[in-house]
Amino acid sequence: SPIGVPGCLRLPMRGNLWKRGENLKSWRRRYFWFEDGVLRYRENQGDTTPKGESSISLGDYALPVPYEEYHRYHTFEVVSSDRVYVLAADDHETLQHWLSALKAHTNKRLAFLQENKGLPVVCRVTSAQRVPKADGKRGHVVYNVECNSVGYNWRVQRRYTEFSELHKKLLHEYGNVMKTLALPKFPPQTLLAPSPLEILR
Repeated sequence: SPIGVPGCLRLPMRGNLWKRGENLKSWRRRYFWFEDGVLRYRENQGDTTPKGESSISLGDYALPVPYEEYHRYHTFEVVSSDRVYVLAADDHETLQHWLSALKAHTNKRLAFLQENKGLPVVCRVTSAQRVPKADGKRGHVVYNVECNSVGYNWRVQRRYTEFSELHKKLLHEYGNVMKTLALPKFPPQTLLAPSPLEILR
């Protein structure tokens, strides 16, 4: 199969799933498809406009959920950087197919990164958004990061804490070099939605 995004296995994973609403908590049948590392859904197979989508990155995961959690069988959660999907399949076999497809993608992505450690990658933060929790309560902020490497483009979402940990690692390994670059101070975390200036920083 062709690869549209580096390290992303193009999987023909499509079908109907039950989606639990974030606010009303009701279950609605939606048509989902997973391709090039992006999970999308729409109201039905005949619709042309997606109602939502999320990029599935290395730190994201999909796990089955016990019946007691949502009082529904064949339920699983897809946890990405920008939201949490609570989904249910019609039967156990369909549930396993979806879990296997999502796991295969993250494994393929990891293998690509391990094999191509020397490739130059240019990344920039383009925007930020607040992600509500599955129960509808106030959630956390994620930054949308656009990356480019040898002609490939892809997008990931990362939280402030992940940038902070990366900054600490860079200081530890390349502190002397970074001091010579006269870089601005690492911006503080804010409880409010990030401003355009904070995003630029």
